[in-house]
Amino acid sequence: LHFFSMRLVHGGSLAALLEREGRLAPARAAQLLRTVAEAVDYAHRLGVLHLDLKPANVLLDENGTPHVADFGLARRLDNALAVDNEEVSGTPAYMAPEQAEVRAQKISTATDIWGLGAILYELLTGQPPFRAETARETIRLVREGRVRSPRRDTPNLPRDLEAIVLKCLERDPADRYASARALADDLGRFIERRAVQARPLNALQRLGRWVRREPRLAGAVALVILALVTGLMTTTHEWRHAKSSAERAESTRRFLVDVFEHVTPDNNQGKPFTAHQLLDIGERRLEKDATDDPATRADTTALLGRLYIDISDFDRSEVLLKRALAMLGQPGISDDVRAHVQLGMAKIELEKGDNATALGSAQRGLALIGGNDPTETADAHDIIGTALFNSGKRAKAEASLRSSLAEDTARLGQGNEFVADQWVELGNVLGGAGRYDESEQAFRNAISAFSAASGAQSNGVAHALNELSNMLEDKGDLAGAEKALNEALAIRTATAGPDHHDTLTVESNLLWLLESEGRYAEALPKRLALLERAERAGVLHDRDRASVRTSLGKDYLELGRFDDALRPLHRAVDLSKNPDGSFTPQSVFSFVQLGHVEVALGNYADAVKTFRTALRVASADNPPTAPIIAITRASLGDAIRRRHRPREAVVELKA
Repeated sequence: LHFFSMRLVHGGSLAALLEREGRLAPARAAQLLRTVAEAVDYAHRLGVLHLDLKPANVLLDENGTPHVADFGLARRLDNALAVDNEEVSGTPAYMAPEQAEVRAQKISTATDIWGLGAILYELLTGQPPFRAETARETIRLVREGRVRSPRRDTPNLPRDLEAIVLKCLERDPADRYASARALADDLGRFIERRAVQARPLNALQRLGRWVRREPRLAGAVALVILALVTGLMTTTHEWRHAKSSAERAESTRRFLVDVFEHVTPDNNQGKPFTAHQLLDIGERRLEKDATDDPATRADTTALLGRLYIDISDFDRSEVLLKRALAMLGQPGISDDVRAHVQLGMAKIELEKGDNATALGSAQRGLALIGGNDPTETADAHDIIGTALFNSGKRAKAEASLRSSLAEDTARLGQGNEFVADQWVELGNVLGGAGRYDESEQAFRNAISAFSAASGAQSNGVAHALNELSNMLEDKGDLAGAEKALNEALAIRTATAGPDHHDTLTVESNLLWLLESEGRYAEALPKRLALLERAERAGVLHDRDRASVRTSLGKDYLELGRFDDALRPLHRAVDLSKNPDGSFTPQSVFSFVQLGHVEVALGNYADAVKTFRTALRVASADNPPTAPIIAITRASLGDAIRRRHRPREAVVELKA
């Protein structure tokens, strides 16, 4: 008795998911299909054709990871990677044309590429490429019909993803992706917002296909076609720009392939490579094999710089982004490359706390995009809103974010990570103004958008939960804040690892809650251990270092170890300075704790100066009714009273 066994997959199928949720957000669909394509590529490399790829045959496990199942119609590939089609078999709505007609042509890996495209089509539109009332009529449509553009059913579908779908569903197998691996790679480019190899057909290509499909009608309107071709000459500039972008994307692809060819355990003493090592290899390859094309070099340098931000290596990121910025003076640099560099600089300037410069860089990047790239536009909008908020311009930040959310949601849909990022920032703006109910709704909108775009266990959801917890703590809902942080920590640890910058940030916030509950003896050793781990991993920038040291100072203060508290608090104040010598909004907390320590030591004159500095910084970035203003004034009034100046103290305490 022959048999084979498979692991039990509990999460249902893609078909069940579609029935339950309807069409999926583009980013989520692309991520799912990318994994499926990688699995199919593995089967192809083992010499196996699936031949019945459809949503019902893709199972989802408990984590939402797809698994290709049901190899009941599978065939063994011959040496030519193809086999004769001796019978019509498969599911009609997902068959490739060569599968739907006996011995019309061989079936090959391209047949499974069609099936993958049919799955992606249904994930995005809610229906397969062809479906009729009967199986016979469906097969006729597969043989003779034309695939309807998915954008007709999903108008907000990104054109690059539409191009990927239609390349999979080309009637001629030779026009489809060369392999499932090539499809997975192109989906990866889309997910990472890079130029895809599948390009939408231009007008001339569509015209050529129409001529081949309708030769008699084409002959009858030859003069009209000639006139059309003449008119198309006016689009030469745009065509050349698209060609240049495609060539630049191909150069970047070759560069990345060259990098990853060196990434094997044999080249790293048997150990897996870390993300940081990969970027270091990429940077060395870029310096060694410099391309002659300045646009490609600038774009790749900026890409590496932005990726270093994602792993919290802000110093290396800044070096690369400034290098890319210096390249923009060379001829041949297109506006889209300039925009990538400007937005990368804006991100690193935000990380440094240089909000005014970040705002200018983001606005320049937005002007260069000119509305041509919806995702980059939305990214620029988020940076602008964040920079305005960090600069204390709450009203402008709220107005900017509400306006951009309306625009970007209309273009990208609610289930988009860039839209979600803006909801997070709006939640911060509203929470900072004490509008807690509105703030919580904004964060809930962000969590829904991140979940739709990348799944409920994505880093985006963890980011939104972390920011939600900060607002709930300000509101006084400590139980709600702790629940949100524990959910965020579980996601961060699973996806980014225990020593990632973002994971450590969530842990630090949980320790803040311990302090809020007066559990300082429990928090202090954990805080010291966290700081040691973070410094060893090298993942904290100055603002985070300041925050952790402020917490240490507070722990020491509450435990009566006043002299021990001074050193981390003075260091926190130093780390909170902007490049121009002013202090960041976060420095208020460091100053307030330092003032309390000075009061405890009896240094009342120093404490008054410290609290006045804290009040000046807090007043620049908060409305008069903000809790931090009241806390700082109360502390200042108490310090003045201790200097035996009760009238001055009363003024602050009444305020």
